[in-house]
Amino acid sequence: MIKQCPVCNKDFEPSMPLQKYCCTKCQQWANSNHLIPPREPFEFDCRHCGKHVVTAPFGDRRTVFCSKQCEKRWWKHPRKETCGNLGMSGGMSLGSLIRRERSDLE
Repeated sequence: MIKQCPVCNKDFEPSMPLQKYCCTKCQQWANSNHLIPPREPFEFDCRHCGKHVVTAPFGDRRTVFCSKQCEKRWWKHPRKETCGNLGMSGGMSLGSLIRRERSDLE
């Protein structure tokens, strides 16, 4: 999706869905001159419950989850739809892995 920079009017391909400016120089210039345009409505499906969400143009910064509760539920429970690669031994921390390996060697 091609967007147009509101500062220099240059067409650019955004690297993130909410990117408004073509470069950091234009972003800094707009911020220092208080030329921050309103955010365009953004559509996405909630990562946890699948609900379709359309954000409001002002003050709504949701990009992945429909609510804080869905975000908390998502991070609280392990997700089974991953490829099975949850890191070291099913999501184990490095310290826990080292302790387990040491106890196995003793």
